Amino acid sequence: MPLTLPELDDRRYDDLVEEARSLLVALAPALTNHNPSDPVVTIAELFAYLTDALLFRLNCVTDANRRAFLRLLNGPGWQAPADRAGLDAEVRRTVLQLRSVQRAVTASDYELLSREVAEAGNIARVRCVPGFDLSLADAKARTKPSPGTVSVIVVPKAGKAINPLLAAVAAYLEPRRLLATRVRVVGPRFVPIHVRVTVRLLPNALESVTQTRIVDELTRYLDPLVGRDGDGWPFGRSVNVSEIYRLLDTLPGVDYVTRTVAAGGPLEELSTDDSGRRIRNDANELVGIALARDELVQPQIVPAEIVVQAANAVT
Repeated sequence: MPLTLPELDDRRYDDLVEEARSLLVALAPALTNHNPSDPVVTIAELFAYLTDALLFRLNCVTDANRRAFLRLLNGPGWQAPADRAGLDAEVRRTVLQLRSVQRAVTASDYELLSREVAEAGNIARVRCVPGFDLSLADAKARTKPSPGTVSVIVVPKAGKAINPLLAAVAAYLEPRRLLATRVRVVGPRFVPIHVRVTVRLLPNALESVTQTRIVDELTRYLDPLVGRDGDGWPFGRSVNVSEIYRLLDTLPGVDYVTRTVAAGGPLEELSTDDSGRRIRNDANELVGIALARDELVQPQIVPAEIVVQAANAVT
């Protein structure tokens, strides 16, 4: 259907004169004579007349105007249709084309364009981090702001090679980036995380079945592709101990969850290779594991680290 031309300005002569007179009170309080015989009012009425004429012309967009605008947007090689219906169709096509993303300006533009490459079927997730160079090898250097740099993190689907994807996305974004913008296309960094808890079962719950369910649920919840709400574990989001407790407490057959007690004392619920990632409260209790902005969780859920106790077990 054709696009309805908007009413660009519906003010008329009387409206403009009344607005001008109201402004005289505020801007020129010394002028107390607002009768038509006053020269200032006469000039205001003259300008109102000229403005009214311009507004009338503003709302009259002719077919010749539309052809000129379309040629300006589509280039000099654009051929104008002969009939009104074809012109309306060209207006709609051009407007829709303008809405499509052709240049990478915002972070969402980079993420959208990255999914338009030919190999997009092998891409699971894309995350754009502006202002940081995530291609640097040094972890501390990656945390420093890098003005003019845009990092795009590409996560391949399971079993797909990442290097061809990185090359394809980098080549596709190169001609679409803003001038002087440095684009870094990188893969994600994974942080292995172990879960060590003791789960007390309800009566009649089977230990082997419940342990398998716990391992599966923890693996799915922390998965970088389908974790949490189904969209994958968020980039840079810490893994909190309270979330693990809440997840396991809701599983069928689970009575409660507690810390595992070993020979050296209670074990912390979460562990990883880098001890500096541990987040603690004022009582030195583990709160969670911190992740950087380009990192995802690599769940390492080992059945032997999930202690399952029957309801009648002696503790």
